[in-house]
Amino acid sequence: RSSDFSWWLGREGTLNEYFTLDLGESFDIDRIELFNTHNRQFNDRGTDEFVIFGSDAVDGSNQLISPTPILAGNLTNTAGMETIVGDSFGLAVPVTARYLQFMALTANNAGNNVGLNEIEVYSSTFVPPNRALNKPVIDGSGSWDGGAVGVGAPFDGGTFPATSVTDGSLNDVTGGYWLGREGVENEHFTIDLQETTNIQEILLRNTHNSTSNDRGTSHFRILASDSVDASNQLIAPVEILNSTLYNTSGTSPLLSNVFTTDNGLTTVDARYLRFETLGGTYFNGNVGLNEIEVFEEVLHAPTPAPRLDENVALNKPIIDGSSSWNQQAYDGGEFPASSVTYGSVADGFSGQRSFLWLASEFCPGPACIDGPDAEVYFTLDLGEVYDISEIDLLNTHNREFNDRGTGEFVIFGSESVDENGQLVDPFVLVAGELPRSDGQVPITPEVFMEGVFINDQPARYLKFQALTAYATLDTAINGGAGLNEIQVYGTLVPEPTVAIWGWFLLAAAGIYTRRRLR
Repeated sequence: RSSDFSWWLGREGTLNEYFTLDLGESFDIDRIELFNTHNRQFNDRGTDEFVIFGSDAVDGSNQLISPTPILAGNLTNTAGMETIVGDSFGLAVPVTARYLQFMALTANNAGNNVGLNEIEVYSSTFVPPNRALNKPVIDGSGSWDGGAVGVGAPFDGGTFPATSVTDGSLNDVTGGYWLGREGVENEHFTIDLQETTNIQEILLRNTHNSTSNDRGTSHFRILASDSVDASNQLIAPVEILNSTLYNTSGTSPLLSNVFTTDNGLTTVDARYLRFETLGGTYFNGNVGLNEIEVFEEVLHAPTPAPRLDENVALNKPIIDGSSSWNQQAYDGGEFPASSVTYGSVADGFSGQRSFLWLASEFCPGPACIDGPDAEVYFTLDLGEVYDISEIDLLNTHNREFNDRGTGEFVIFGSESVDENGQLVDPFVLVAGELPRSDGQVPITPEVFMEGVFINDQPARYLKFQALTAYATLDTAINGGAGLNEIQVYGTLVPEPTVAIWGWFLLAAAGIYTRRRLR
């Protein structure tokens, strides 16, 4: 680095030249030093503006997967320097990466000729490697290979083989992922870590099948062993994890579920891991996984443990509402109200399908669907009458735009609706205010429990009404409200006929007993 004895020069007169460096392992990078070139005695080449991208993985063409810009700046013109002086760049927040891509944006000379003498990367903290990265999948039940139920390719064949789950992919768009056979809910694969590993943390990224958003795993378990038989079946396996995964619909990079001893992982020394799917995300029997990562240290905050009781709003219909974004019907357009029961926990958008509801903007003219003073709302049908004990609301922030969301709200309840879908004898169940959720992935739910309910009555129909909005377009009440998800928990109220017959049978039994005692 002290002189231009060994250096890189880009192609003649070409800007935006780059190279990609593999550090061999992931590091918490806190400082990068760059030494510009001047092309020896010619002093006619060198880089001015640059940017460096980082990633933990590359694809089959060595292109960064889900790259993140970690540093940008200008380099010193080193013309005439016999001993080149470097530029030192400290990172305020260390960035974890294995691969670095240096891109020369502009040159310090009229010929647009770029180059670099040396790059040095420093880390005060070593990041333990992902022990599953690029490790072989040695067994499995199968993979998707067409639409015939139960028919597919071998686990390591087809378009979506199980071998993809250790390729370092962070998304379903450019990276590989595994899909099980069509309509088969109980699938599995086995990974060989190639050495006994003290497993302290497992990170799982669910699939949503690229832009289709129709496949993925909900409930799963992982078995571990230190040996396999001749058929690659685990010998004396132990269950080390039994849990659920996020619905990652429309998200990129994918949301990760982190498992440690704090949320169900049993630490173990093992070489082989068998991942078994027990249920699908989309209730269609189709499962899969994007990536599994295994660590010998706890590196990330664990994902909150899943609830054991059922979200009774999941996939339930929205039967009425005000217009959605761009003056579309409540159940139409790109951001329909039906998105709020889809099970997503992030503001995703994929293909023509969104995973958030956005109300229409303020629209005072006669062409508007609702009119200038109309309510902003949707009505949810739970399908049965429930004693509701908790409602969780996940506010939207409209993806990366962070320009919409609901402020104050009220939720009405009722046991019935009229022929127009309007609540009959509605009562106020709960009212409150949601905070902004800007930038949250996943979105933190706001929890409202029985203690804050205004009227604690059973309900089948819930009407969510946004009273104020967080919006940049205007400050009108119906200018920018929305919601990511509503989750409802409670117990089913028996049908009246069932209750009456139960009382009759008990009464009859009581009469019969009393007669016997006489």
